[in-house]
Amino acid sequence: MDPDIKEKGFKIFKNFFDNDEINQAKQIAHKKYFNNQKKDYIDWDDPELWELICNNKIINLLSKVFNGNFYYMHDSAVNIDNLGPNFTWHRDNPCRRIGIGPDWDNNFEYNVFTAIIYLEDTNVTNTSLSVIPKSHKLKFKKSFFHILRFVHYRIKDIKILKVFKKLIEFLISKEIIYEAGDLVLFHCNLLHGGLSRTNRSSKRTALVIRYGGEGVHSENYINYELNYRHGKNKYNFCKNKEKFFLKLKENKIYTSPNVKKKHIEGITIPRFEDQDIVIYGSKLNK
Repeated sequence: MDPDIKEKGFKIFKNFFDNDEINQAKQIAHKKYFNNQKKDYIDWDDPELWELICNNKIINLLSKVFNGNFYYMHDSAVNIDNLGPNFTWHRDNPCRRIGIGPDWDNNFEYNVFTAIIYLEDTNVTNTSLSVIPKSHKLKFKKSFFHILRFVHYRIKDIKILKVFKKLIEFLISKEIIYEAGDLVLFHCNLLHGGLSRTNRSSKRTALVIRYGGEGVHSENYINYELNYRHGKNKYNFCKNKEKFFLKLKENKIYTSPNVKKKHIEGITIPRFEDQDIVIYGSKLNK
């Protein structure tokens, strides 16, 4: 594995997508959020998204990251998100409380990754990505940074402590300023958060795809995504999923979504997750 990714938990790849690939992803966002009032579009049914998931440059990059085979985790989207200034960091993995659950088993190297490709520049959207280096490691739990992260969470909405909150961000995190086409690859159990660089909400458009290597961590993530989130329900509404699966098989990144639901110790499920928004997307308020 790349030493930067293994040690810090993330790596930035500048100018990874070209203009054609960026525009391809933007078209998906347009269809998903602005042409979907009749609930007649599901992005997982869109061959344009399939092409991005199976993009040769991504496949070649991941071939160097993983020690062996890797697979699509049945989790992807092109999202237009409203990001606020009062952010806090979070993880993408099922077991988000450090040290609790199978994601933190040191007998098996954690090997599920988020690949996020930004479709607009930071200086256009006034947004950025904040990451806490090394927070994907179990020993982070015993660090002073872990305490500061908890304090940051508790005070994130208290305006009079804004300066102290900013100090914590300066001390423990790295702000990633991106340009359209940049890719950031990070462990799903790395603490991160998208934020507005202004005092109000800002919109950010990005392509997010998750991939995993062989073993218990990928099995755990797919169980989480399909059985505890809305992944299986989303496939129930897809008309072209078999063609999609064939595309994944051709690129050797297919693993079956037909997984039995199993208990996950320490699981965190986002609250107030709207199934219709997950499946169809929503018309974003302008």
